[in-house]
Amino acid sequence: MGKTLLALLALMLLMSTATAQEDTITVEDINQFIQIYNANVDQVPDFIKSIISNEKINIEVSTAQGTLQFYAVMQDSTIQSGSVGSLDDATLLISTSEETIRRIAASPDPVGELKIALNTGDVSYSGLGFFSSIKYGIISFLSGLFGF
Repeated sequence: MGKTLLALLALMLLMSTATAQEDTITVEDINQFIQIYNANVDQVPDFIKSIISNEKINIEVSTAQGTLQFYAVMQDSTIQSGSVGSLDDATLLISTSEETIRRIAASPDPVGELKIALNTGDVSYSGLGFFSSIKYGIISFLSGLFGF
């Protein structure tokens, strides 16, 4: 997986770092993340934008108290909306733990730490639905094959 996609995943996961301490994600937290992401979307390469351009992403973070869930709806590579909870029609699921998020956030190289977490399964992603499952299965295979 390319560094930019890793950075995107890191940004999405790190968004919950502060809220994971309280085991609650607020709409204000999500709105702040959306503003930060959308302000920097021009730094995402076109190839990556084409992969996530219109995804509906559920993010699950397991904690000692349970699972935190939030989502982001992408349109033309920007986040159009997001909130606490999950989408019934999501196309991508990203799963991790609070411990992994803290490790990534505390690392001097968060992208490198995220890559390790992806390789060890501490962060996982999968397509939801038939076509998304195929798409992300191919991406995962190529990432492993070419080591990115």
